[in-house]
Amino acid sequence: MAAPTITDSVVAVGTGTSVTTGNLTIASGDKLYVGVLLSDGSPGAMTSVTSSGGGGALSSIGDSAAVQLYLRCHVWRSLSPTAGTVTITATPAASTGEIAVIAVAVAGVDAGTPNGTVVFANGNGLADATSASVSSGTDALVLDFIGRFLDGTFSMTAGGGQTILDQANYNNILSAGASTKAGAASVTTTWSRNFMGTVSNYEWVIGALSINGDSGGGGAPSVTDVDTDETITSTQTNVVVTGTDFDTATVEIRQGSTEVAQSIDSQTGTSIQFDVVFDSGATDLKHGAATLAVINGDTLEDTIGITIDAPSGQLYVDIGTPNTTSADRITATADLASGDQLQARGEGGGAAPTGLTLNSDATFYFTSGNTPTNFDVRAWSVADSTWGAWATQTVSSGSGFQAAWARGSNVLLGV
Repeated sequence: MAAPTITDSVVAVGTGTSVTTGNLTIASGDKLYVGVLLSDGSPGAMTSVTSSGGGGALSSIGDSAAVQLYLRCHVWRSLSPTAGTVTITATPAASTGEIAVIAVAVAGVDAGTPNGTVVFANGNGLADATSASVSSGTDALVLDFIGRFLDGTFSMTAGGGQTILDQANYNNILSAGASTKAGAASVTTTWSRNFMGTVSNYEWVIGALSINGDSGGGGAPSVTDVDTDETITSTQTNVVVTGTDFDTATVEIRQGSTEVAQSIDSQTGTSIQFDVVFDSGATDLKHGAATLAVINGDTLEDTIGITIDAPSGQLYVDIGTPNTTSADRITATADLASGDQLQARGEGGGAAPTGLTLNSDATFYFTSGNTPTNFDVRAWSVADSTWGAWATQTVSSGSGFQAAWARGSNVLLGV
């Protein structure tokens, strides 16, 4: 696996409510990283960073917040920018005294895990500016962005092993630059000034990150099937998803706004094996129709419709309008509402009693010839998308009778 390479970079400086760069060349498959350096009395947040070419929107991946007295560093990224010749516009949330924008197009970036966390460092004085330590590797590239306040017109020199991509100065107040350095287990970058002057409070901020090389997979995944027939159970282990570009992918199961990451056991470029995560998160899945997504990175994914069944021998039903007066209603679980889901199993676990049927009005019955037996129930609440605890529904069959429940009645039929 090779380290990423730089396709192109561009820098622009200015003042006010936005700054737009000159032309930047983005090749097909490149990722786009943008550093925005702000200096002002209280440098603020960013409203947006946009590319004239469109494509995948840029989003913030790091913000130093205001540091020292006058500086702030923002780092933004797009994993799917439109290829071509573009300009980049950075728009702070408020008019800002000095703005520098440095955009970098990077080739050969891993789609599954494109980069590590942006780390920041800041300081002041005449000494060299030094970044925080960046965790990286030999198949990665470290990228940094620096801003210096009260820097005059003097340029900066990057430390050993660094390649300067761009640097510029605005109004003799803000100097900004970007550089790269080969990845290693731990990397720092440094910047020195080419003229020391007499000012002792040269403030600076550096944002740095490791950009990972392409692992050989990680493109847009394609899902072929899930366990052959797209049907799984809520407690199933070793579910097999087949397709392509699965090397570094993750798996989610989705129902509406509920998204639950699945527990992957093993994976190759064409297969993922996972254990179902159903009801152990902040929000839970329910039985029935769902969508399985295989995801590479932030934006590349493929989905397939699936069905989630209850474990073997267990039952479930979606609640329409609960019957609140029937003697045959479920009472072990309180406050059932329209849109909830009921699940039934045997008392203490296992298969539900033979002949048990759950109705959509939250009632139950046993078919003729089957002895009514206690069973456990629990409910998934539409209000918060979580499952309640199991509780036992007590069923009285009457002493001395072999009984069957008539649907909609509590009458015991003696035989």
